Amino acid sequence: LFFIGADGRIAERTATYWSARLLTQEWVKPGSEIHEIYPAESNVRDAQGNALITAYAVHRPDGLWSVLLINKDPKLTYETSVAFRNTSERATRNFNGPVDLYQFSSRQYALGGTALTPYPKKSQPPEHTVINPGSKPLQVSLPPYSLTVVRGAVNR
Repeated sequence: LFFIGADGRIAERTATYWSARLLTQEWVKPGSEIHEIYPAESNVRDAQGNALITAYAVHRPDGLWSVLLINKDPKLTYETSVAFRNTSERATRNFNGPVDLYQFSSRQYALGGTALTPYPKKSQPPEHTVINPGSKPLQVSLPPYSLTVVRGAVNR
């Protein structure tokens, strides 16, 4: 999780550290309360049919919905929309009010050095912005090789 300096103390945080923090502090609610995981999907695929964007939806114990979006493409940014479909009611719902958006990508982290002596050239926490999509589906830009968390209330 950390690069250690010559003095034996933490010198820098790794991408693994920032990713773990994003998942445990922003995607899910910290603590031991029960979260409900729901199926989520993306239709972005490569030529062989492999999913390039993976989505994971969770209904948190604080009542908020949180979606983790992973762009596995090393080169391309994808524009996507986030909507919630209730198949039993045949209804689509959207985020309602302000939405927290967290992103972790090469804008925050870059590794330098060699395989034997790596070091972070850049090591910053995920970017956080608050957006208000109104009543329409949330539009999100997913940078290459990125983790994105969108979290907020969903209209009923």
